[in-house]
Amino acid sequence: NFRGFRWDNVSQSFILTRIGEILYYSNGVEKRIENMMINFINVNGEIIFGYGDRIIEEFDLNGNTILNQSERWDVDKQQFYIRIKYEYTYDENGNKTLYIGYKQIPTTTSHEPRNKIEYSYNSDNLKINETSYSWYSGLEMFKPYIKMDISTLSETETNLVREGIRYEYDTNFNTWNVLEGKEFKSYWYYTKTQSLSTNSVEPN
Repeated sequence: NFRGFRWDNVSQSFILTRIGEILYYSNGVEKRIENMMINFINVNGEIIFGYGDRIIEEFDLNGNTILNQSERWDVDKQQFYIRIKYEYTYDENGNKTLYIGYKQIPTTTSHEPRNKIEYSYNSDNLKINETSYSWYSGLEMFKPYIKMDISTLSETETNLVREGIRYEYDTNFNTWNVLEGKEFKSYWYYTKTQSLSTNSVEPN
């Protein structure tokens, strides 16, 4: 727990401006951190409640973030509501396989999906695809809009170069069209390092 104060020249004293609380949980599978902050405002010399925020983070036992959620206190309903939320999943090797973002529905305290990204990897744990989707509220479904296929461009005993090519999804024909031009390509340059018993790839 903690409290924040600021100096008030009128009363010549410190006045309370915020109260915070950080909670830690663990169930043996996941870890959870709740960071809550309540802010106060000065109205005609009276200190009253302003607004309250809470940030929730959850991690798996490998330290990977599986949830990041921002909440705001609803004075009328006397409860927190979700403003922004991000969810993540990982494979058995710790590679991120899915990201889903959520947003608050305007003028309400409800939330809905905003977008998601799916990732896939080869047997060497190198990413080979990244596909992005947008949420369509009217249809209540995700639709793809852009993807990147990643492949090895060149490889030697000491270096590895990978290339990402982007495609745009054509919803009229349900096809992927390659985006021409260097500005739509990505490149990764790696230096290979060798440990006592395994080979690894380090970014350079």
